[in-house]
Amino acid sequence: TRAAFPLSFIENATTAGTSQMFLTYRYAFMAKEKTQIGGALGLGIIFLRTELTATAGATTGGPDTTIVQYSREGGFNGPSASIGGYGRFRLGDKWYLESDLRGIFIEIDNIKARVVELGAAGRYFVSDKIGLELGYNLGFYGVDITGRQNFAGIERTGKVSYTVNGWRIGGVYAF
Repeated sequence: TRAAFPLSFIENATTAGTSQMFLTYRYAFMAKEKTQIGGALGLGIIFLRTELTATAGATTGGPDTTIVQYSREGGFNGPSASIGGYGRFRLGDKWYLESDLRGIFIEIDNIKARVVELGAAGRYFVSDKIGLELGYNLGFYGVDITGRQNFAGIERTGKVSYTVNGWRIGGVYAF
């Protein structure tokens, strides 16, 4: 006789979420009445969260079914930094358009980290100093760890790559 072991997933649920907190410092190398071009330095923290829940069942074809449940939650908070350029363009008396392009690549021993961040925003100033901003950011992040053999001859390697994007809305104080 032959035994059959069909495996079927009964339920699974996976969620992943990301939040980001960042600060960008900009310095204009060229500042004209309607245009600014300069350097930008971004510093921040990325908050990654994941949750996985699964239930699987296996049967031999008879009345008995084996059910296995699996559930894990995890998170990681990682620093981010990038350096690059920005442009600010005056579109009217109170309207501005901003763009950012920043990145960084760091290799330390057996760890390689890379960041590329892009951003665009529109600003409307309600007074000389106070404004409103609507923007969009897109970031590509990655860490590669190439392994080394430990005392038992086991090598561990890993790679984490993810994309973060999102809208932002807020206030601006120009000084």
